[in-house]
Amino acid sequence: MPRARIVSFLETEQHPFPEDPRVRMTAIARSINMEPKLTMMALCLKDIRYMEEHHTTKDMRKDFLDIMGRSSWDPQESVFANYVHGSLLPSGMVSEHSVKCEGYPEPVTVWRPTAAMERYGRPIAAFILKYSVDSGRSINSLLGTSSAPENRLRMLELLRNGASTEAELIDDIGLGNNNIMNHMKVLGKERLIGFETGNNEGGNGWAKYKWKEGKKLEDVDPVGKTVTLTMNIARILMGNEGYMSVREINKASGHRHRSDVSTVLRGLYRQEVIESGKWDTHIRSDIWLEDGGQAFLEEWFDKVIDAFSDGPELAHMQAILKQFEEDPVMRADYVGRGIDMYRKISLASKRKPAEVRRREITDFVRMYHKEHGQGPRHIEIRDEIGVGVSSYLRGMERDGTLEKVKKGKAVRYHII
Repeated sequence: MPRARIVSFLETEQHPFPEDPRVRMTAIARSINMEPKLTMMALCLKDIRYMEEHHTTKDMRKDFLDIMGRSSWDPQESVFANYVHGSLLPSGMVSEHSVKCEGYPEPVTVWRPTAAMERYGRPIAAFILKYSVDSGRSINSLLGTSSAPENRLRMLELLRNGASTEAELIDDIGLGNNNIMNHMKVLGKERLIGFETGNNEGGNGWAKYKWKEGKKLEDVDPVGKTVTLTMNIARILMGNEGYMSVREINKASGHRHRSDVSTVLRGLYRQEVIESGKWDTHIRSDIWLEDGGQAFLEEWFDKVIDAFSDGPELAHMQAILKQFEEDPVMRADYVGRGIDMYRKISLASKRKPAEVRRREITDFVRMYHKEHGQGPRHIEIRDEIGVGVSSYLRGMERDGTLEKVKKGKAVRYHII
C-alpha cells in the first residue's frame, strides 16, 4: 500500500560518502555496530525508485516489527530517529528531507536511502548481521556504543601493523590514556587482544620478569596442565640475566598463544621462583593481537574493506542480501537471533546501580572536558554510557554535580 504522497520538498540534507575505502569504513562504523541498525539498513530502507519510498520513523518501525515477527521487543519511533540522526545521516547512508505531504498540514521529516546505501550499506549490513549470528557473538560486544566503533577498529588494525604499546595507540588514534585503556579492556575481554600494563590498572600485573637468584628448576611446579610450557619458560628466564617482557618470553618460547605465556608467568610468580619489575621506560605496556583479533580482521574487517573497494567480496555480500530478501524464514530467523543477542548485552548493561551510573557519567564528563576543552552534549554522554541518561543528568543538575552550559546551539554538561 503506497505511503502518503509527497507534494513538495522544502529542505534537504545529505552528507557526502567518502571515496577512500578506509575512510568509508570510519564513516560507516557507527552505523554497523549493533544488530537493530544492521536490520534497519539491510531490510527497512529499500530504495525501489518511487517517490513514495521516502521513509518516516513510523515506516521504519513498522517494517522492523514486520520482519521480526515477534513481540519480545517493541522499540519506539524515537529509537529509529536516533539511529538515523546519529549514524546513518552523518555516514552518507540516507538523505533527510523536510516535505509537504498530502493530507498533512505540517511539514514531515522523511529519509531516503542514498546510492551509497544501496550499493554498499545494505549488502554490508546483511553480511555483518549474518556474521554476528553465525559466530554467536553480537557485533555490539566488539564495537560497543557509537563513540567506540572506529576507534576499536583502528586499534586492531594498528596492532596488526606493528603497534604494541599504549603510547603508540594514543599517538596514532588521538585519545587519552583512560579512553584507550577502556577500549583495551573490552577488546581483551572479548579475546581480540592481550595486554600487560606496567601501571597495573586493568592489565595482568607487572610486565617484566626475571629469574630469582638461588632458585632451581627443581623448585618449579607445572602451572595448570602446561608442563612443557612451564619448564620451557622457566629455562628461558633462568638463562637470562635481566628482566624480560612477556613479548620477549613469548617469542623465545615459540608458543602460539601469548595469553598462555602470561598465565604461566603469573603461576611462576606465585611460586616465588621469578620476580616482577616495573617498566624502565615511559612505554609501560605491551599489547598484542590475539588469534581471535587476527581472525576478526581477516573474516570481517578485510572483507568489508574489499567490498568498499568494489572487490569480489561485494558480490558475495549482495548475494547474502538477496537471500534475506527472498527467504522470509531465513530473514526472520537471523534478525530474531541477532536482536536477541543484542538485547542480552543491552539489558545487561542497564543492570547497574544508580551510583555506578552517576560515577560513569561524572568520569566521562571530566575526561571529555580534559580532551576537548569543553563538556559533552547529552547525546555524547548517552552514547558513551550506552543507556538513557536523562534522569541521571536531571538528578545531577539538581544536586549540583553537573551544570548545563550553552555554546551556540549546543548544550553541554560540565562538572561544577
